[in-house]
Amino acid sequence: MSAVELNFSIEFHGPFLVGGESAGDGADIRVNKDVLIPGSSIKGRLRAEATNVLKVRKKLIDEVFGTAHTPGKWWFSDVVFEDGGCSVRTSNRVAMDSTKPESGLTEEHHLVFYDQCWAEAATFRIEQLASMEKTELDQHKAVLCAAALSVTNLGAMRRRGHGWVSITPPPIEGLSNEDIIKNLRENSTHD
Repeated sequence: MSAVELNFSIEFHGPFLVGGESAGDGADIRVNKDVLIPGSSIKGRLRAEATNVLKVRKKLIDEVFGTAHTPGKWWFSDVVFEDGGCSVRTSNRVAMDSTKPESGLTEEHHLVFYDQCWAEAATFRIEQLASMEKTELDQHKAVLCAAALSVTNLGAMRRRGHGWVSITPPPIEGLSNEDIIKNLRENSTHD
């Protein structure tokens, strides 16, 4: 049996920020311009969705994503941006002085400059690392695809309007998105 490769697409609905560099070049929070969204960020975001939103049982999550002591059964690529790429701009945020709101003054040391990225679309892939029986493989694909469908944002400052996205999983032969969610719910009793 050959290893499975799942290809996902991302549509961006605004700016995003995945920090990765030390402050400098006029920004307090900087992105790594070589790898704007690393595979580890995608893996962490999908794991969080599977755990917190989809409530997938811990044992299955650990098999798919791994633990601190055991590797998961899947590898996550860095995000690759389409031809137009991604532009990085510096922006800022400020906290107003809450003790004198009428003054229009800012809190001391609360002006922050940060990089924000703008893109339209990108892709990433997830590849199978370990051999599995078909039933287990189908469960893992269901977890990965349902978690991807569940993601609405990624990166930092999500509560400030950054990182809004839609992720589209690949079609899984013989399974619709509804079947994937149903499969997941039927097999997601907590340990």
